[in-house]
Amino acid sequence: EDAMKMVTKTEGPSWGYWVENLGLTTLAEEWVTDPAGNGSSLNHVFLGDVSAWMVNQLAGINHDPETPGFAHILITPHFVKDLSWVKGQYHSVKGLISSEWKRENGKVVLNVTIPAGCRATIMTEDGQKKSVEAGNHELEF
Repeated sequence: EDAMKMVTKTEGPSWGYWVENLGLTTLAEEWVTDPAGNGSSLNHVFLGDVSAWMVNQLAGINHDPETPGFAHILITPHFVKDLSWVKGQYHSVKGLISSEWKRENGKVVLNVTIPAGCRATIMTEDGQKKSVEAGNHELEF
């Protein structure tokens, strides 16, 4: 919830402020920036990148550190209350992994695609856990 606020709010300090008011398309080195670009770098793409956060946290597509090469995938979506849907994809060495959720009739419907030869564990914030094999899967929460 807090990260979502930092992404979407348009008052500083926030990523939304950088985009809306300063026209930045990459992450700045400091929260307080000089609009003329003096003093600090305005070109940082790194592991804290907002798009990586969207795929890893909102869509929940993650590798399992105990099983290299995406043979086992962790799907850990966050159903942020201010969002009505999320869709994310990752082209892994095993194939396309996708995770998409949307709110429908008071429920959250999650659709996940796991590549052939892989398996996944789907875990939600409230502790629900399900193991799945390769293929397309639809779950309701």
